[in-house]
Amino acid sequence: RGRLLRETMKAVLGAAGVSAQVLGDGPLAQVAFTSEPVTDHRSWRKSDSARGRAVMLALLDDGVFLNPMGTKLYLSISHGEAEIDDFAAKFGRALASTSS
Repeated sequence: RGRLLRETMKAVLGAAGVSAQVLGDGPLAQVAFTSEPVTDHRSWRKSDSARGRAVMLALLDDGVFLNPMGTKLYLSISHGEAEIDDFAAKFGRALASTSS
């Protein structure tokens, strides 16, 4: 399911025309708003953290509970395809509401 979440997020980003990297493994996902590959802390720091924060706040406003201290998404065993589809719609709205 984590892989499905990350692939779905990549598809939403692509459809929105947003350059970003979707990172994570297992049940984790995180978006780095950069067109460059993220391979370490230095490359992560080059991403647009203000956009990342804005997207996460938009998701919170749309009912997605996130850790307010970070931008990582954590799946639980109760999250299935329906929840991932719902998240994809909310992620798309968050991207649209934070575009410059």
